[in-house]
Amino acid sequence: MRPPKHSPLFMAIALALAIMLFISYPIPVYAIEPVTVGTIIAVLCTTIGGFLVGWSFAHLTSVEARSPGVTLDSYVNEIASAYEHDVQTMSNYGYTVMASLERMRLYYARLAEHRVLDYLHINESHLDQYEPEIMIDVADDLCNLTHAYYQSLDSMLDHLNWLSYDRFTGDLGGYKIKVESWANCYGGGCMKYDLDSVDKLWIAYRAEEEIIVYDCNTKTLVNASVNSIIDPRKMIVSAGEVDAAIAIRYGTSGETVYGFHAIRFEDPNGNLLSLIDLGEDLKKWHVLDVANYIDSIYDTAWAYAKVYHQTLRGLGYTKKEQVPDALLAIPPDVVFPTPWHLEETYHMTPEEVMAYYVGLLTSISKWFNESNYRLADYLSHQNVTMPDPREWLKNVTIRFPNGTIYQYVIKLIPIWYPGNQTFYPGQDNVLQNPMGALVQLPNGEWRYIQLPSGYMINPALVHTPFGDTTNPWTLASYPAGFNPIYQNYQSPEPEYVKTMNEVMQLIMALMPLLILLAIIQMIPRIVSGRR
Repeated sequence: MRPPKHSPLFMAIALALAIMLFISYPIPVYAIEPVTVGTIIAVLCTTIGGFLVGWSFAHLTSVEARSPGVTLDSYVNEIASAYEHDVQTMSNYGYTVMASLERMRLYYARLAEHRVLDYLHINESHLDQYEPEIMIDVADDLCNLTHAYYQSLDSMLDHLNWLSYDRFTGDLGGYKIKVESWANCYGGGCMKYDLDSVDKLWIAYRAEEEIIVYDCNTKTLVNASVNSIIDPRKMIVSAGEVDAAIAIRYGTSGETVYGFHAIRFEDPNGNLLSLIDLGEDLKKWHVLDVANYIDSIYDTAWAYAKVYHQTLRGLGYTKKEQVPDALLAIPPDVVFPTPWHLEETYHMTPEEVMAYYVGLLTSISKWFNESNYRLADYLSHQNVTMPDPREWLKNVTIRFPNGTIYQYVIKLIPIWYPGNQTFYPGQDNVLQNPMGALVQLPNGEWRYIQLPSGYMINPALVHTPFGDTTNPWTLASYPAGFNPIYQNYQSPEPEYVKTMNEVMQLIMALMPLLILLAIIQMIPRIVSGRR
């Protein structure tokens, strides 16, 4: 049975549709991926402390070698291997801590803004004098988190000391655990200490210059001189450079010695069995990475508080009670009390606290479920295309008023600025007013920041629609949060819309020709059919 023959007109239409499909297949359709920001809950500090301090002992003990095996050397090697495994686990946990800190950044900014409302009667030029009082809530939280993280690292070192005192005895008495200044260090400048003679080990900082620290005990900002040894569990570095290493207290004299970065296990003849290199500044444990994150979060919160204070003062408000509800910045734990606040203030039992939070989370879930469709319906009617910023600052160094670097960014796009100011590329331009800006960090991440007046911006270039320039650039005032340059700007059509229009135009242009060809092919068949 022969397959049915289709008419030439049908074939022509099919050919046209095939052409349409062929042309439309490679059309690029671009989608904007939504970025969700998790709810910020400030309970990380107690979680880190409770988990890691207990884990440091229980887990390490559970994985130690329990049998001497073939030789004593193999037994010591098993202990060293287990300890090195847990050193790596702590390294991985450092990444988790930094990721959690980043999610908490805006929470602490809101917390500082909420606190600065009580200081609206203070002129902005004198606000720096009240920094410890304004930042006390932020600093206390960061102190708790700092203490928990670094205490967990110290617990690792305490366990190492315990191994040396209590485990390396009897047949293992000749085996030694030592700390040394550098991995495989040699020469007169190399320090090595047997832990049998060490009373205490801990993580410490050393000031490389005159620095400012927040003392978690006295809740004040204090100065520390060059080469001062600082306990990171009790102090947060606010300004200045430090390095990090293990410090020890020598048992016989009580002397403190600083500068150890490696741990070694030796046999009775002094031969190396295993070496654990923690790296310069104890990089294996991300000691300075975590410290820099905490310092950055503190600086961000203080900058936001100053901008908020300057903005409200500029609007004429000098008391918290005068600020409209729409302008209030309220952190989550003011709306939702923390568990320990409910327990201490309202004397609620753990069961009552749990019941309170279950009810709270249930009501939040109900609201989100009901509002989800409204939100989706709203977004479906929005034009989400992004116009070209047109003008932005390139390769920008942002400095504190004292001249030290606050941040380096690839791009800085001003979002709002309540004043006019000319910026000179290659120079430190002191902000005359607070600024909100969108910045691109060196790692490609985009972030919104707020800068108080007095901060300095030093751009290498200014990008304009006509190319990059090193000429002075004047930023006009647009305090409403919308750059006037966009008022008559028509954003371009999305790329896929352009492409589809071109395809349809091509199809409409070809269709008459295709139909005409089909009719011409039909004429011989019609004539032959009449015969």
